[in-house]
Amino acid sequence: MNWAKRALRTLKQGRRKLKRKSHTLPLWYDEPDFIFIHINKTAGSSVEKALNLPFEHLTAQEKQAEVGMQKWQDKFTFSFVRNPFDKVCSHYRYRVKTNQTQLKDKPLSFSDWVALSYGEKKPFYYDQPRMFMPQTDWLCDEQGQIMVDAVYHFESLQEDFQTIKKKFGLSADLPHLKPTKPVSYQTFYDNRAKQIIEQHFAADLDAFGYEF
Repeated sequence: MNWAKRALRTLKQGRRKLKRKSHTLPLWYDEPDFIFIHINKTAGSSVEKALNLPFEHLTAQEKQAEVGMQKWQDKFTFSFVRNPFDKVCSHYRYRVKTNQTQLKDKPLSFSDWVALSYGEKKPFYYDQPRMFMPQTDWLCDEQGQIMVDAVYHFESLQEDFQTIKKKFGLSADLPHLKPTKPVSYQTFYDNRAKQIIEQHFAADLDAFGYEF
């Protein structure tokens, strides 16, 4: 009788694990028709939610290494980018909202935060270097060439997502996750902050045609 109880318990545990896994990785995820590179603060969480993809922040090089060259070449690869000046403003506001590096409890002006994190790269504020990377670092190979098939823009998010839906015959709706109140990012900048971001994201400004 004891062995029967143990067998039943093991079976139930296996079912629970399978159920948890199915909620994390949908059954169709193993063979998607596309690969998405999620750059932080570009609505990537909303895109992943809409497409039923797992949440991850991997560069194109890392993702290619994970799936292998053949699958990378066979799949449609894409990403979203955002005006760096707007992206940094959103990054700061989200960190204040979620009290990352105590920005809510111990307020720091936007300009000072930019100087300490993007400028001086002080470890306390520059705590997750990946989240501060230029978007070209997410998307380029060692030779500086864009690796994905398509680069869409946060500024035309809804329209570009419709293009993706049509391409793959999807009926997904795009949710708005991790929202922040719309603001005019230009009002956050002084000359010091503007110069730091211009230098830090110089490759992005050139590659994607953004300006202040």
